[in-house]
Amino acid sequence: MKSINKKITAKIIIIIITFVIILSQTWHTFLPARPFYSNEILLKELNNVVYGITVENIIDTVHIDERNVFVPFITTRNQPGMSYWTYGNKGWQLVSYIQNPAPHLWTINNGEEKYITYYFHPESDVATIDFYLTGERYYSQSTSYDGATTQQYIPKIQMKFSHDVSEVGFNVVPIPEIWDKVWNEYVHFEKTQLAEDVETWFYSAPHISLRVGWIAKTADGSSPSHDTPYTGTGGGTKSAKVDYIYLE
Repeated sequence: MKSINKKITAKIIIIIITFVIILSQTWHTFLPARPFYSNEILLKELNNVVYGITVENIIDTVHIDERNVFVPFITTRNQPGMSYWTYGNKGWQLVSYIQNPAPHLWTINNGEEKYITYYFHPESDVATIDFYLTGERYYSQSTSYDGATTQQYIPKIQMKFSHDVSEVGFNVVPIPEIWDKVWNEYVHFEKTQLAEDVETWFYSAPHISLRVGWIAKTADGSSPSHDTPYTGTGGGTKSAKVDYIYLE
């Protein structure tokens, strides 16, 4: 009887310890985020982390929600930059910074939301951006252990939406709802196909890739000047999902 009670006690202790560990990692999700940093603190935090540049001014703080904030800035060389902040178990944390005005795709909230961010210098002549979502044609055929053949086909896609650049030169733009739907279907297909291939004679390990691109235009529809390069330094944490959007 004592042996049984000890086993039960040990299991309860293990459950309690496991619960405490999980709670210590996730407690912040149950509480409101603390107020975001002031511009003075942001300058200090950025200049303590960024490499090769010095941030001179914070241009604005754009709150996507209470736990994710986009902060465009200007360096001492009068170059635009972007920083990305997320609230976690250590409070507000700089998860990525980029000294590059080109659009980037920021994925937040466990991949459920995607936003296009950009910051062109106010003196830039970029007036409109055309964004593209493309996917290559895909076909596969596999045979299961019982001899059944499965064929799958995804047509090539190219979707577009245009965005007028704001007068201040920066913005956070949610991807269109139809893009999000297509994206989720592609991800679902890839996971499903991978699981099915494990059970077949032929393992193809497919990778269905979607690509986001952009083309900038001036007010008269011509190509903008390239006085500002679309490259630069950057850095961030492993958890950050900030991806460069390719210039078409």
